[in-house]
Amino acid sequence: MTENKGQLALQDRLMQLVADETEIMRALERQIALTPMHPDAGKTLTDIHNAIKGHGESLRSQLEVSPGSVPAAQSPIGGLFDFASPGRGGTELLSNNLRADFAAFNYAALGYAALHEMSLRLYVPALREIAPQHLQDYAQAAQAVNHVIAPVVAWELLQDDLSCSCICPMCTLGACGCVSCCTDTIAEVWQEAALAADNPPGFPLQTPRPGSQLLLAGVQGGDRLLDVDGQPVQNFMDVQAAVRRHAIGEEVRLRIMDSSGEGRDIIVRHLNDYVRG
Repeated sequence: MTENKGQLALQDRLMQLVADETEIMRALERQIALTPMHPDAGKTLTDIHNAIKGHGESLRSQLEVSPGSVPAAQSPIGGLFDFASPGRGGTELLSNNLRADFAAFNYAALGYAALHEMSLRLYVPALREIAPQHLQDYAQAAQAVNHVIAPVVAWELLQDDLSCSCICPMCTLGACGCVSCCTDTIAEVWQEAALAADNPPGFPLQTPRPGSQLLLAGVQGGDRLLDVDGQPVQNFMDVQAAVRRHAIGEEVRLRIMDSSGEGRDIIVRHLNDYVRG
């Protein structure tokens, strides 16, 4: 019963992502054909299109139904692109399309993040490979939009005969630095946001699986694993490496801190691992 529930949940997620991919491809193909087109934006959109054009087919290959019987799922992404067009006076603004692209790429990326977590917990090896690859494609696509949005807005302003009015030394000379300044600011803001995450000590534990050693020891979701065999751990790779220093069957000492801040040691055994080639 649990296995069937897992399969149904995966199929629902896959069908939603197929619908997302369809809407994104349709929007990109339409945008690439727009005229006039900013040259850097046109290349960026074409590169993104080429990077993701195989996503939908790789997802369909994982659907456990015949291709002709895949039910159509609805994606909210289509509404983003409907809202982005047209712009002022009936003119379609490329910058509005890029805003919709950015939102769509992030929406798809989070969909693949969810699929990756499902593939890990339900142990689906093929999707463990596909999901992070597609997630990376969309993360890179969103960053590419960040890089091109400032020059596109400057280009659109020029189409309306609105040239640079900045009074800085560079712009006054005619060597406008506004596009570069805006692009650098965007990059810095996103980088600072990524670094600002609060990381308390230890590795955050989820609710242990039924029958596991940690569950039987009374560990709860929200507790933190502070160290393994006396060595501090902070992330997934730290914990995996520390446990893998032991042979299967050997004891491992874990230091656990509960939500009240109390710490205790638990002795468990290293029981299993992937088969290594």
